[in-house]
Amino acid sequence: MFLSSFPMTPRTRFSLLIATIVVTTLLALGGYWYSLLSSHARMRADTMANLQRVSGQIGGGVSEQMSAVVRGLNYVMENLRLEYVDKHLTQRRSFDQGVRAALRAFPSGALAQVGVIDAKGYLDYSNLGGPRVYLGDREHFRVHADRPDEDKLFISKPILGRVSQQWTIQFTRPIREGGKFAGVLVLSVSPGYLSKTLERLGLGENDSAGMVRGDGTYLARSANLLNYLGKSVKEGRPYLGNERDMRGSFSDEASHEPVRRTFSWFRLPDLPLVVYVGLSEQDALAPVEREIRTSRRANLIGSLFVLSFMVAIVVLLFRVQRQRVRLEQNENLYRSLFEKNASVKLLIDETSGQIVGANEAACDYYGYTRAQLEALHISDINCLPVDAIKLEMARAKAELRAHFFFSHRLASGEIRQVEVYSGPMELNGRSLLYSIVHDVTERSQLEKRLKVSESRYRTVFDVIPDGMMLVDANENIILWNESALSILGVSEEGLLQRQVALVLRDGQPVSPADYPSRRALREMSSQGLYSVVLPDGGRRWIAVSTRQLPLDADGHATGAVVSFSDISRVVALEESLLISQSVFEAASEGILVTNARNVIVRTNPAFAHITGYSAEETEGRVPSFLASGHHDAAFYQAMYQSLADKDYWEGEVVNRRKDGSIFVEWLKITAVRNREGVLIRYVALLSDITLKKLREQDIWRQAHYDPLTQLPNRTLFMDRLGQSIAQATRRHQQVGVLFIDLDKFKPVNDTYGHQAGDELLRLVANRISGCLRDEDTVARLGGDEFVVLLPALDDGESCVMVAEKILQVVHQPFHLGVGLVEISASIGVARSPQDGATAESLLQAADEAMYAAKADGRATVRQLSN
Repeated sequence: MFLSSFPMTPRTRFSLLIATIVVTTLLALGGYWYSLLSSHARMRADTMANLQRVSGQIGGGVSEQMSAVVRGLNYVMENLRLEYVDKHLTQRRSFDQGVRAALRAFPSGALAQVGVIDAKGYLDYSNLGGPRVYLGDREHFRVHADRPDEDKLFISKPILGRVSQQWTIQFTRPIREGGKFAGVLVLSVSPGYLSKTLERLGLGENDSAGMVRGDGTYLARSANLLNYLGKSVKEGRPYLGNERDMRGSFSDEASHEPVRRTFSWFRLPDLPLVVYVGLSEQDALAPVEREIRTSRRANLIGSLFVLSFMVAIVVLLFRVQRQRVRLEQNENLYRSLFEKNASVKLLIDETSGQIVGANEAACDYYGYTRAQLEALHISDINCLPVDAIKLEMARAKAELRAHFFFSHRLASGEIRQVEVYSGPMELNGRSLLYSIVHDVTERSQLEKRLKVSESRYRTVFDVIPDGMMLVDANENIILWNESALSILGVSEEGLLQRQVALVLRDGQPVSPADYPSRRALREMSSQGLYSVVLPDGGRRWIAVSTRQLPLDADGHATGAVVSFSDISRVVALEESLLISQSVFEAASEGILVTNARNVIVRTNPAFAHITGYSAEETEGRVPSFLASGHHDAAFYQAMYQSLADKDYWEGEVVNRRKDGSIFVEWLKITAVRNREGVLIRYVALLSDITLKKLREQDIWRQAHYDPLTQLPNRTLFMDRLGQSIAQATRRHQQVGVLFIDLDKFKPVNDTYGHQAGDELLRLVANRISGCLRDEDTVARLGGDEFVVLLPALDDGESCVMVAEKILQVVHQPFHLGVGLVEISASIGVARSPQDGATAESLLQAADEAMYAAKADGRATVRQLSN
């Protein structure tokens, strides 16, 4: 109105037209580029937001899994610690079996060692054996010894074995007995076992997931674990030195790689551990950046052409001002610029939608000739229904964007996604829409791939072996994986309706209001142990962990994650250990277990009953302290040679009890080896057979000795005589036999009685024994007949000399209780091989010689050969 009040000259109108064209073009290009750059920024921001969301989802699931792994290790440590304390109270009856069972509960190589350090810092136990070394200066011992009142799980930095060159992480808990610090239980855990869960995530080459201690030391990682053990994350990580926040996210360059990642981290409840997931920003942005570069190049070319087009128009208008006759040529120049633009451009009648102009780029893009394209309406190539077009235009207006997203059909029938920038213009008095069309099909496909990527991470949730559920703010189960249905033994409908019977460890059923999926919204995090009653009546033990999702702006719970794992095997293992403990305690045979170095590590009550030594008095010693001295070194050398060759030895051993008494035991020893054939311990079973041996000795003595004189009887004498003849034959020596018959014995027996006769026989036996060597034998054949064996003689004179000596001592008076008695003897001498080559023939020859002595007047010695 204001301008219309002043008359405008042609020059003014021309200047105003030029200014309008320049300003409009620059504003249009500025708006276009602002919208384009904003679109690119939104694409980056959306990609990064999605990256952070995905890393948080993966990190939440991984933290639950790693928490379950650590809880499993802690659960085994609690059982082993209780059993170790119990071994001090009940003579350490099952700790070794418990350790073996614990090792079997984990994959091979997961636990490198189970050990116990006593209160003084010395290695008291190791399932690998080894010397009793001092470990009191180690961090995982000092942390408990310096704070004896704290009962916390400690997790050490990874330690590289000096000999094994294997990395291990020490999981430790303090041991108390009687309220006092008694040592430290150590589980040496392989970092590879902790990393198995992270390796199964299937992350990209530049992505990473890991678990670190509170000081930033790496404990587990999804890839290249060995390159990170012994290292720490760089300083400045938000979870270092800040134990108030349980979770968070940030963007930063990796600690030891030139890769920038978006990180989400979660602190494990009640544990000095942090789990993180880092996704590569470069990998996530790579397809977006390619699309942006392509779009910028195309739009830069188009913008340059538009500017050139503007300049051309301005120049054209100046020419019109200078030479109006050239107006048509300028219009052709305009059309020439329009045709040569590389961007797809259309001129559309604003009223009818008729395509009135199209450049070569449009013809090439749509696949029509110019005549065919200009015969179409825009609705012939725009596939969207009218209502959808109106909705898109309204959406663009609401979002303050100067472009629209449509689906255009090419002449081939192919549908392409396009971004259309359109503005009004007037040409030859006709209102037209000047439209610039950009193909964004690849960008749309990229957005779809991003959605597919999100679906991929949803698949990770589904393949986690532990059961996982997501509960919304109204306690409804809205998401679950197949493992949840399998572990609980229910269908999807049964899960949604919570048709699962849960029972506490004490046998009490859990009310539906206290189900973990409902309690999860009332507590930040929780853990529990439950028994699930399966449809077939069986039971399955599960360990359940819950954690709330981030709260809303008002501080209300938005949902929670519930995870649970099947620990039925661990519970069954605990029951098996209790049974093994009972068998060990109730065994009637003594049981002794040593390590590979023959150091005693366990005894049972029967062993204490037999030997008198308690478990505390035996453990840590070698079995030789029981030795009685009855066996020489060759005996024990043969024993250990049998163990080395056959892994077994059995036999009779004479040992000494604590009170100093001697006892005889039947001992069975078995060498125990591991799967690789390495000796790890000896197990000995012993039975006290002392009474049995005494009874056997009594029976043998009664069968081989004279009860009156305690001299060998005929049976034992004949056995020794036969052995002596055999030895003398091999050595070319002689054996002598003296057959002694007492003279005047019967009158003593008849006059003074049998008691006096028995006393006389005992005195005679003593005097004869005093005339003999240690290797000689005197025996009583019965009545008043004695016989003497003289083995290994070089000549026959020795026999006669001994016989005469015996004759002299027997002839001397005997002082009996009834008075002084005198007797004599008749002695017959026989030698082998002259007088007989067998025991029977030689004794018969001596008997005949004795009768010859009696015939010669008694009290004399006679021999058959000279």
